[in-house]
Amino acid sequence: MRSGTFKSVDASEPVGDSMKASADVALTNRVSPKKLLLSKWTAVHPERKEKHFLVTKVFEPEIEGQAIVEIELEAAMTGRKFCIPWRDLKNREHWRQGWL
Repeated sequence: MRSGTFKSVDASEPVGDSMKASADVALTNRVSPKKLLLSKWTAVHPERKEKHFLVTKVFEPEIEGQAIVEIELEAAMTGRKFCIPWRDLKNREHWRQGWL
């Protein structure tokens, strides 16, 4: 076990930029567009009893070198498919990684 000094942070003290950045990361899912295909997601607020989803398609851009924009999600229970911008999966208020 290492010994060292740690500074405690009081709520009344201003928060530094590094702490703000880590708080923002905690509110978002870490998503890599290269690893989206066949990844599993859980809706935080399920609709129509659809809670678990699988990324079945990643729409490649027509012009090579451009960023991926949309993905297709399929509900595990019903098989319903729909498209969303892949960056929507970063929002932890709506999506969680894996099937929880």
